[in-house]
Amino acid sequence: MAEKEEIINIAEGLWQQALNANSYYLIIKQYNNYFKGYKDEISISSAFYSVAYQAMQDALFIELSKLYDKTTGVINLRYLLKLCEEYKCLPEYREFPDENGIIVNAPYIHKIKTDEEWYFKEYIEQENKFQELFGSSYTDKINKEMRASEYIDFLVKQYNSINTITEKLTRQRNKIYAHNDRELKFNVKECLENNPLRFSDIQILIDYAFDVTRFIIGALTGSEKATAYANIDDWKGTLDYVKLGVKYRDIEIKTQTESFIEEYFTE
Repeated sequence: MAEKEEIINIAEGLWQQALNANSYYLIIKQYNNYFKGYKDEISISSAFYSVAYQAMQDALFIELSKLYDKTTGVINLRYLLKLCEEYKCLPEYREFPDENGIIVNAPYIHKIKTDEEWYFKEYIEQENKFQELFGSSYTDKINKEMRASEYIDFLVKQYNSINTITEKLTRQRNKIYAHNDRELKFNVKECLENNPLRFSDIQILIDYAFDVTRFIIGALTGSEKATAYANIDDWKGTLDYVKLGVKYRDIEIKTQTESFIEEYFTE
């Protein structure tokens, strides 16, 4: 089915952009977390890290801008959802074999996040009341069973709910990352102050992009896409090696100094 292949192709392309954005975001967070503890180690290549940090910030915003681009005629997350609404080629239920090898249908499972509770308010209240009957209550996130059409409808409403964040992203993109805005005249600080995007906002945008693309790819292909590279946190190991190298460098300098003093200044 041509429509199905088109949707898979677009979903995988957008998923890759989400993966790229998350990679940059995670490394930026690592930089902020490690800077104090490894300040001396980072200072050894301060120019490299400074340029790399700025480049990753730019790359992060460029990837997010493409995912949430509101320009007419582009491929973005909303366009992908629109295709799913129009073609209706996502299977309403998951199919998998039971213990006897018989193919059975089951709804999709969504773990409700804190920022999604507004959408599932009635369901959460019912679940909590049900638990109270048995003398217990939910302390963890609640799972919601949904058909594919319900899931897509939820994702569309979720997209609309983050409009304030995507509008700020669009303004930053238009005035800083995509154009040299004449009105702004390189006064980047003013634009950032008027359209602030916090780490929590970036996380919401990345999480949503994964929610959309991973669900659609999973429903159409049965595969589960990753949200990060397995070795994304290996920078700390590199900094630890640098710290060890600095330690041995200091020991070597001390040893050579003592040897020099002993050779030339000791009778």
